[in-house]
Amino acid sequence: MKNNVLNRIKETKNCMTAQINVAHAEAMTLPERALYLYGKTAKLMIFAMLLMVFTCVPCFADVTTAELGDTEIITNMIGIVLLVFRVIGIVMVVYSIGALILAFKNEDPDSKTKNTSMMVISIVLIFLETFVNASGILDHLA
Repeated sequence: MKNNVLNRIKETKNCMTAQINVAHAEAMTLPERALYLYGKTAKLMIFAMLLMVFTCVPCFADVTTAELGDTEIITNMIGIVLLVFRVIGIVMVVYSIGALILAFKNEDPDSKTKNTSMMVISIVLIFLETFVNASGILDHLA
């Protein structure tokens, strides 16, 4: 009998807390609600975007590119993009290898398929610069 009363008190307390949280969430704006629901993940994503923006700004402030022609500027930009693809590919292949090891450990066929596909895509990203140079696409810019 005593346990039954305690359980009812806990359920009532949980319902009241949920109602307060819902009322509080409805009064918030969309960005506030996103930060409230996702917390650390949203803050980390905002920090990552700001970090990317602040690290990319100095590459546009270089005054030496003013002396270059249009094709050299485009070639340099393509080189930077291909370098970023290579770095992203290396990070993805490291992550996919770790996730693939965990998928084999847990005997999860969906994760095995997903991580194998991610590994293949990351290898393509790593060697994309080689493919572009071998195809001669950059030679047609001039």
